[in-house]
Amino acid sequence: MKIENCKLKISKHGFTLIEIMVAVAILGILASVVLVSLTSFGEKARSTKALTQTSSVIPSVLSCLGNNGTINNPGSAGGEDICNIEGSAAPGYGIWPPLSTDLSTYQYDAASFSFASSSTWSLGVGSSDDDDDVAICCSSAMSGCGNLAGGYSQLSSCNASKTW
Repeated sequence: MKIENCKLKISKHGFTLIEIMVAVAILGILASVVLVSLTSFGEKARSTKALTQTSSVIPSVLSCLGNNGTINNPGSAGGEDICNIEGSAAPGYGIWPPLSTDLSTYQYDAASFSFASSSTWSLGVGSSDDDDDVAICCSSAMSGCGNLAGGYSQLSSCNASKTW
């Protein structure tokens, strides 16, 4: 048997440098889109946590007022007793949720803090941080809490008749 013209065939199939560069550019664009969308999830999560924590104290506040107690101001960061009855702290009503760790840019708003009675009350929490421009208003008009459209600049409008 005779072998003639035995040549090794070299495949010229593969990717050129331009094709690889285009693929890397496309992956870079996709990665940047994903990162931008993920950062907004952090803001929404912190806002929801602050809303949930603030909403959780409303039953304690109303119970305290119903028992002829007075509501303590939460300060800017919380952590104080919610209720005073007959001039002394009533720890059975709980404490104002502390705004710390991941909510460190949030604060209770002293201007919107008003608990005249169990039917007329308001409380605001917000953050003016660049990443979290959020205003949360709790009011007797809505019997709960909600996010105010427009961010932190709207927190001053939080009062007992505020709806959202």
